[in-house]
Amino acid sequence: MKKSSERTEKFLRLYDMAVTLSLYTEQKCSNEKICPKRLRWCSTNDLILYSERLAVEIKLANKANLFNQYERRREHQINANEYLEAMLTKLDIIRKRNTIPSNQLEYWVKQIVELQDGIRAWSKADSKRYKEYLKDNQTD
Repeated sequence: MKKSSERTEKFLRLYDMAVTLSLYTEQKCSNEKICPKRLRWCSTNDLILYSERLAVEIKLANKANLFNQYERRREHQINANEYLEAMLTKLDIIRKRNTIPSNQLEYWVKQIVELQDGIRAWSKADSKRYKEYLKDNQTD
């Protein structure tokens, strides 16, 4: 079993990635060339909101105790992934408008995919640890 400090470090990395993604999203969405003002209300506001909610969901998932609040923790992890999927959908819409350079879009999507992979691995590790916990604490 991994040490608590290793698990904390991985959470902090995910949380930091989410905050970095949120800041990048704000920066790109406020760029007039990428997101013209006439389109901001329909795409960019949602993107910023999703990126901020993502960071909150990751933080809430980590705060929920794995053994006492497993379902709650899992729900926050699922919500975080849903926000990432919503961001990808919004980015696809922006891509089809041809307002963002492809290298910037690729970087944005890469950040999202890395977060998805990290949350998936975190959730899988939680599931394994929770099953071991249940197995070890079964009463016959």
